Amino acid sequence: MPSSALTACRLPLAPHTPGGYTPVMVKEAIPHFAELTVSEKLLLLEELWDDLAGQPSEVPVWDWQKRELERRYQEYLQNLADGTPWPEVKERLLRAL
Repeated sequence: MPSSALTACRLPLAPHTPGGYTPVMVKEAIPHFAELTVSEKLLLLEELWDDLAGQPSEVPVWDWQKRELERRYQEYLQNLADGTPWPEVKERLLRAL
C-alpha cells in the first residue's frame, strides 16, 4: 500500500472507552494492515506518533507513570555527576555511525 493510501485512510474507530482508548485496534480499522511492509508500518507508526505529539493534552498519563517519572527525576537530582553531557553523547553517537 503506498504511503499516500495510509494517510488517506480515515476509517472511524469504535467509541472511546473511559480510559481514552478504543476497543478496536488500528490494524482492524486499516484495510490490508497485514499486507503492509515493515517500512509502511514504520511510516504509519511515525504518522500516529506525530499526530499524538500534536495533541499532548489528549494523551493520558497514569498515576503510576507520574510516580515513576518523579522517582527517576529524584534519582537524577541525587546523582548529577553520574550523567554524560549531551554534546559528548551526541559526538559518541555520530562517531559510531
